[in-house]
Amino acid sequence: MAAAGIIPIVILYLLKPRTVQRLVPSVMLFLRTKESKRLTSLFQRLIKDPLLLLQMLFVVLIALAAAGPFLPTSQAVVQGNVALVIDASASMQADGRFEEAIQRAHEMLGESNTIVLAEKLPILAVEGASPTKAAQVLSELRAGATSADLASAILLASQKLPRGEGTVVVLSDFSSYEGDSPITARTMAMADGHNVVFVKVGRASDNVGIVSGVLERAHAGYAYTYEVRNYMDRPVSFTVKITTEGGTVSERRELAAHESKTYTVSNVHTGTTRIELDVADGLKADNVAYISIPPTAKRDVLFVGRQGSPAHVALSVPPENNVLLGSREQGQMEFAGIDVVVLADEGLTTPEEMGIGIKTFLEAGGSVVVLGSDALLKDEVLKPLLPVEVVNTTNETVLMIKRSHELVEGIPFDEVSVKQSLGAIPKKGATVLVSSSDGSPVLAYWSVGRGKVVYLGMSDTGEWDNFPSKPEYPIFWLKLISWLTGVEDVNSYNLRAGALLTFDEEVLVRTPTQQLRTNTLLLDEVGIYTVGEQKYAVSMLNPRESDVNAVGVSVQDVERFSGEGAITRRQSGKLDLGWLAILGALTAALLEMVVLRRRGEL
Repeated sequence: MAAAGIIPIVILYLLKPRTVQRLVPSVMLFLRTKESKRLTSLFQRLIKDPLLLLQMLFVVLIALAAAGPFLPTSQAVVQGNVALVIDASASMQADGRFEEAIQRAHEMLGESNTIVLAEKLPILAVEGASPTKAAQVLSELRAGATSADLASAILLASQKLPRGEGTVVVLSDFSSYEGDSPITARTMAMADGHNVVFVKVGRASDNVGIVSGVLERAHAGYAYTYEVRNYMDRPVSFTVKITTEGGTVSERRELAAHESKTYTVSNVHTGTTRIELDVADGLKADNVAYISIPPTAKRDVLFVGRQGSPAHVALSVPPENNVLLGSREQGQMEFAGIDVVVLADEGLTTPEEMGIGIKTFLEAGGSVVVLGSDALLKDEVLKPLLPVEVVNTTNETVLMIKRSHELVEGIPFDEVSVKQSLGAIPKKGATVLVSSSDGSPVLAYWSVGRGKVVYLGMSDTGEWDNFPSKPEYPIFWLKLISWLTGVEDVNSYNLRAGALLTFDEEVLVRTPTQQLRTNTLLLDEVGIYTVGEQKYAVSMLNPRESDVNAVGVSVQDVERFSGEGAITRRQSGKLDLGWLAILGALTAALLEMVVLRRRGEL
């Protein structure tokens, strides 16, 4: 075909007249030169004219493309149905382990492919896909920062295969796992008639990581205590970079081989904070920890008591508290705009007109805290509002936490030395959190109308007990006011990778790498997640995943259950080369246009 296209092009070029102008001394010389030209013009035209060569090349390449050239290929494929279980845990990010697993997965694609990503929860990436579609899905996968439940992922993959046929291929570093043993899951999958193959990826890697972190209230701000562990067989020195909205501070640290140390960042304030280890190791996800402190709206607190008392001082410490001062001596008071009323020990009973205002305040949804005092024994106005019935005063006693609650978490009530307290009986419907050794409620609450009344049977004068001298005293008051005003605990904004957030409806979420709409969110990346005005800080904080050289499944078991060669076959294919011929033809056509333009013929 190519030769047939070339022949007419050559003939046209030979027939085309070519005028050659020469300066000659005589007519005879002119005739001889013309005769000689006739003898050589055939070959000169064929060789020297670039247009002829380009057009011949164009025709040959077009003919070659039409012939459909190809190179024969051969690749190993898994026979029949295959379900790939790919470990996407944090340790798989170490030194290219996940990339190796993806590469191996490409080599083991079958005729029908199901892919399950093993994370904290197994994720079905695709089911029953062609090799082309499965390869596309594989290229889009990434490892997370969580642990992996390999057993659940294996069982999910097995369920997606036809009973009695198909192969489950598990690609993992097998360094650690959550849930049941992968070997147990393998046995169950094989009972359904499926072949299960373990494929180990990765090599030994160095690592230093942040393995734990605790955020606690500290006076006006917060303190973050974190632990760094060296998993290497040699000492390591590194820099810790602490970045806030105000800038970055660097600190130099050293750890011996396999040593762990804890460090504290003080005065963590509103906004986001990033703690990063600048160290050369195999796993980056555990080199950083994030902190998020949400801004808190102002809370108006009416303190009815003595100015400068321990409770008044503790309430005034947090900048979000706007503390107003009042006294029972004022009688009737205005509660409009108040969030919480604290009735402290003034040694006075409550006036009736104030009691009417307090009851109306509670029915409208307000909150009241009543502290212990001798006056409560004869305070007829407050008696019906309290969750307890105060009966007498008692001497030295021991406090005990009766119920788990955020108000008592981290508060050492059992270490408080009590010289005097109130004997009381809980009323029906009251919730008792702390009691004395004789069973009298010391911290209790119940609902009145749409509001709450909290009873704390301890005086704020400091004469009954040493609770006001404890460093946790202002923290207790912060917890109490936050709980009464519906402010979430700050730790609900600081989470470990693998946590699950649920919302009442679909919301717009900005993750560290993408933006999506969902009502259920698995936090499988390290970084800041933004939902509306709220920012959630997610850190890995997983000592098992940080131990990238750990052995979760023994090498002997992995080798015993490997053998992908037994489930693969060679499949012939074709590598199309037609596009190269078309590209060459287009290049020849472009060059022909360039030549014509330079000659002035275009």
